[in-house]
Amino acid sequence: MLIASKEFHLAADHPDLDGHFPGFSLLPGVSQISLAVDLLAQTRGSKFEILEIKKAKFRSMLQPPQSVRVDLTEEDHNQIYWRIFTENKVYSEGFLVVDFSQ
Repeated sequence: MLIASKEFHLAADHPDLDGHFPGFSLLPGVSQISLAVDLLAQTRGSKFEILEIKKAKFRSMLQPPQSVRVDLTEEDHNQIYWRIFTENKVYSEGFLVVDFSQ
C-alpha cells in the first residue's frame, strides 16, 4: 500500500553535491536513502528506528537539475519499500526495515 509520495527537485546547488564529484555532480546513494527516510518521518512522525537497509539498488545516476518522485510503500508492518524515479527512469529503490515501537 502506498503510504507517501513526494516530488523532489535536485538543484545544482544542493549541499549534498559538494565534492561529489567536481565537474560531474551526482547525488550520493546515502543522500537518496535519506530522502526516503525523511519522507517516512514526515508521514509517520520521528519515532522510529531504521534497523536495516535491504536490497538497495542504485540503477541510474541522479544528476542536477532533475525533478524526481519519492514513493514509499508499506510491504509489511515493518518493511517500507522506497523508489526514487521519473516517468521514464528508476534512480534507486530498496527496503527499509523499521522499528516503529520507539
